[in-house]
Amino acid sequence: MTKLKTEEYIVAFVDILGFTDFVKKYDSGLLPNVLEEIDAAFMTSNDFLTMNQSRNEHDMFNWKKYLKVKLFSDCLCAAIPTKINYNDWYYNFLFFNLYIATYQILLMEKGFFSRGGISMGSFFSNENMIFSGALVTSVELEKKAIYPRVLISNELLKLISQHPEANSKVLSEMFAYTSEDDFFLNAFNIEKCVNLLTQESIEKINLQNPEHAKFLKKGMQKTKSFEVKQNQDSIRNIKKNIRRNMLNYKDNEKVLNKYIWLKYLLDWTINETQQNTMFKKYHIE
Repeated sequence: MTKLKTEEYIVAFVDILGFTDFVKKYDSGLLPNVLEEIDAAFMTSNDFLTMNQSRNEHDMFNWKKYLKVKLFSDCLCAAIPTKINYNDWYYNFLFFNLYIATYQILLMEKGFFSRGGISMGSFFSNENMIFSGALVTSVELEKKAIYPRVLISNELLKLISQHPEANSKVLSEMFAYTSEDDFFLNAFNIEKCVNLLTQESIEKINLQNPEHAKFLKKGMQKTKSFEVKQNQDSIRNIKKNIRRNMLNYKDNEKVLNKYIWLKYLLDWTINETQQNTMFKKYHIE
């Protein structure tokens, strides 16, 4: 019998804000349609989580085949090895963060908001269980998050900043903070991060396969206008859903403050010139 052992993984834990309240209100008849709404939101986001990429895709863009995902009730645990074939852990981490950010955005478009944590450490899973020090840390971060955001462990972010290929421009768009111990993933900047990271990845591919890099670059140019419109539509829907929750929870200050915070983050992200000293972009020291 092979002895079980953990390996080093990057692990995210994410859950839905207010899920217990949704269940109670549904059971009492106050939200008769919420079950269908949650099911539709999970169907969209779960399709994304389990979507397989093309076999012809370059391995740099096909990292999802190494991903492990477990869903229970309103909770997501996603994990990826720190080392897989083409990429080292730094690039795996960046792609993984875009994946988690997309999951957040898909839920927000449907009117559901999430919070969580991401860390790096020991991980083992099979059909029976998850055994992971990184998951324990990520759950603790989720409890600390308070607002609809995914916190990144300080130790992990410190390792990133020390990586020889660390790109300060990508990292500053991907992460923000309000104080020195609450760095979080800025899901609203996903389009900008994808473009920066894809361009950087194509440059790496160009060193080995210039023709394939040229093909990928043309593909980016063709889809750019569609992606811009798609992002605008997404932000419009999310703004509407934030306003709706602010109205729904106007008499519950604790919950209301979470959506006010999220509105400030969204406004700051899409209009960086406005005066808001609450948020700052992450910068490599």
